[in-house]
Amino acid sequence: MSNTRSPSPKARPKPEPNEYPAVIEANAVYTLEEAAKRMRWKRHSTRQALRSGLVTARFGSRRYVVGQAVLDLMQKLGEQQADEGNGEECAD
Repeated sequence: MSNTRSPSPKARPKPEPNEYPAVIEANAVYTLEEAAKRMRWKRHSTRQALRSGLVTARFGSRRYVVGQAVLDLMQKLGEQQADEGNGEECAD
């Protein structure tokens, strides 16, 4: 019997570092893919953002988005959720 331990079966693999910082700058232009990566959106969330009114522009085979459009969408969705009572309130 050896004293070496095998890794725990519940051990999770380390997530890969995201090559994109989690920052959206209002005056920057991003490809839709880059904006989605920065927002940590999966494919479904990206489609949902488009259906919710995210404004993009097509040029060739790519879609582009201005950072302000992403920030505006998040503001709009936050306000809608607050109006519906689904927003989380901070208790200080």
